[in-house]
Amino acid sequence: MKSKMLKPLTVVLSNENVKQLIDILSISRPRAKEGHQLMTVCADPQLKRMRFLTSDHSQTSQVDIEIANWTWSVPMQFAIVADFVETILKTPSPQALTLLFTPQGDGLIEISFPHLDQYRHTYSQPPVKAHLQSQEWQSSVSPTMHDVSQFALLAEQLSPQCPFDIVKLNPGCDKITVLRSGVISEVHSPLAETLNCDAAVTEQALTSIRKITQSNTQKMGLMQVGDKLLIKTDTSSHAYQIANIDSFQAAINTTQTVVAFITDGIAFKQEIKAYQKIVEVKKNQRSFLLVHDNRLMISATTDNHKMADLPAVLEMKPSNVSTLYSLQLNDINAVKLQGVIDDRNIVLRIELFSDGSHQLVFYNNQKPYAFIPLLPEPEKQPEMIALYCDYLKQISDEPQSEGQVDLFGYDDLLDI
Repeated sequence: MKSKMLKPLTVVLSNENVKQLIDILSISRPRAKEGHQLMTVCADPQLKRMRFLTSDHSQTSQVDIEIANWTWSVPMQFAIVADFVETILKTPSPQALTLLFTPQGDGLIEISFPHLDQYRHTYSQPPVKAHLQSQEWQSSVSPTMHDVSQFALLAEQLSPQCPFDIVKLNPGCDKITVLRSGVISEVHSPLAETLNCDAAVTEQALTSIRKITQSNTQKMGLMQVGDKLLIKTDTSSHAYQIANIDSFQAAINTTQTVVAFITDGIAFKQEIKAYQKIVEVKKNQRSFLLVHDNRLMISATTDNHKMADLPAVLEMKPSNVSTLYSLQLNDINAVKLQGVIDDRNIVLRIELFSDGSHQLVFYNNQKPYAFIPLLPEPEKQPEMIALYCDYLKQISDEPQSEGQVDLFGYDDLLDI
C-alpha cells in the first residue's frame, strides 16, 4: 500500500513526551565532520504507537508514544533531521505541541507543527538502518523489571564512585565490582543483591539511569548481553556499547591484592618528609616499605644512615604477609591524603597487576585516588627484617593508635 493512500496523522505530545524526546535527541547532536543526525520514526498501526530512535557512536535510545486518534493502516518507517525537531521541542508553547504527519504522493511524509506561532515544515528521509537493527535487538532482550525507586537508590550509591570505567552488578551478590584506571575494587551493596542484575554500568549509562529515575517512569530493568548494556523502562529503552568490557574482564582475572591495611597516614607522611631533609637520602630518593609480622615499616638507608618508623596498623588482611618494596620519596610526597579516618588513619592496598607491576593504592571512601609504583626487593628483605628487629628492641611497647577508631564501612576494602 502506498503512502499516498494514508490520511494525515496527528500526534499530540504531553510535557513528559517532550522531555523524553529532548533527552534522547541530546545524544544525536551533529558533529562537524558528520553533518546532521537523524531520528528514526517507526509507526505501528497494531499498537497505535510511534517509536522514536536516536543514537551516537556508543548509544541508541528509543521512546514509545501512544497515539490517541490513529489513522494509518500500515506500518511506516522514516527519519527526521534531529536538530530540526529538537529546536522545535525546546520552543516555548502555551499549549501541547502538535505534530502533523501528512503522507505525500511521492512516498515522502511532510511533518508540520500547526499550533506553533512560527512556520515550521520538514520532510521525511529514509530510516537509519542501524536504528532499525538496534530496535530489533532491544526488543529481544527482557530484563527483570523493578520499581524505579530501587534504581534511584542505586544511582545514589554509585555516584560517589565517579569517576570510574565500569561498575559491575553481579546477580545474587551483595557487592559491586568497580574498575577504575585498571584497578579493581569491591564495594558492599545489599541493594545490588536485591536487584539481582547482571550488568556492567558505565558513567554514561549511570547518567541515563539518574535521568530516568527523575521522570514519571514506574518500572525499570538492566541487563547486559555481551558487550552491550540495555536499560529498559515502561516506555523507553537505551542500549550502550560497553567499550571497556574486555579490559574489565582482564583486570578481574589478573589483578591481585597482596595485602590491604589501615595505617597511620600522618605518621607515614611525616616519616617520608623527614627522609627528604637528609641530603644523602633525598639524593638517593629510595625508601622501603616492609610488610612483616602484621606490621608496616617505612625506612630509608644509605652507606651512612639508617632510618625507620613503624606507623600504627589498625587492621591488616591477610596478616601473614611478609614482603618488601622500594618506592620513590617524591611519589609519596606528592600524594595529598584523602578519606582520613579519625584525623590520622588511611586505607592502603598493595596491588599486583597483570603486567607484573605492583602499586601502592590509596583509598578514600572505598575509591582509589592515588597510585604509587612499587619495586619488589626480595634480595634486600633479610636486611630490612634485621633492621625491623633492631627497631623492636629499641621500643618497649607496640605502637598504639591515639584512640579507638570506628572501622565500620572499611572492612570491604580489606577483603582479599
